[in-house]
Amino acid sequence: MSRTWLFGYGSLVSPVSLASTIGRDPGDGMHVAHVAGFGRRWNYGSKVLRGDWVHDGRNIVGGLVVSLGIAAAEDEACNGVVFDVDDDELAALDWRERDYERVDITDVTTVDVDRFDGQVQVYVPRPSAIERYELARNEGRAAIRQSYWTLVEDAFASLGGHHAEWYARTPHQTSRSPTSSSTRSTETAQLELLSCSPGSADATCGSSTTDDQSSST
Repeated sequence: MSRTWLFGYGSLVSPVSLASTIGRDPGDGMHVAHVAGFGRRWNYGSKVLRGDWVHDGRNIVGGLVVSLGIAAAEDEACNGVVFDVDDDELAALDWRERDYERVDITDVTTVDVDRFDGQVQVYVPRPSAIERYELARNEGRAAIRQSYWTLVEDAFASLGGHHAEWYARTPHQTSRSPTSSSTRSTETAQLELLSCSPGSADATCGSSTTDDQSSST
């Protein structure tokens, strides 16, 4: 069975998140890496995940859940991890990331190991996902799940060194606040940071009519 190397730059940096899809702990099969010519962005609008919340006295119903994506950017680089998967695991990840496209980035990937010769691919948001995000952002009805925010933040912190700081430079990301009323500024609007705690009085986040784990790279 063939194996494919993937670059994770968001929640797939977390071994726990990756294991929830491929059904095994990646263990020492994850390696710190970075890619040149790409920048991390809050630019993915979920195809099915929606949330309801209150912001500045306004009820947001069916608001869009936003996650991380990656975009070509000549003068930037993006840190993360690489890991390899078999065909069945790749199919499971393709379903999870089904509104992303897999793109070969072998020539611009540097892996922090003595020797590496694998072919590396990355999930890039489809134009339709970016368009959903931009529309919802401009209408003031886009939000990031607190659980997602924390998962990714903790995953990069676990890499050690400068990786958490590098991740924190993701465009339009501001300092973290633990409250559900916190916001994340973008160029033209606000991204709410939603608490997904059970029984939350002011936010219901990530509701979906289908089993969806997308927006997770």
